[in-house]
Amino acid sequence: MSDITKQSLTELVENIKNKKLSSTEVTKAFIDRSEKSEKLNAYITNDFTSALDKAKKI
Repeated sequence: MSDITKQSLTELVENIKNKKLSSTEVTKAFIDRSEKSEKLNAYITNDFTSALDKAKKI
């Protein structure tokens, strides 16, 4: 599958519904992207653990 972070929200929802992706996979992809962008100083805080916990519940 192509870069998950490049998909539209509609595509992500459809892929999760069709079980082509899990919510955890999507969350991890965006966490990885966020960590690679740390130098931008765009975030005040991050709560990746909470995000992954919530993704697992979905």
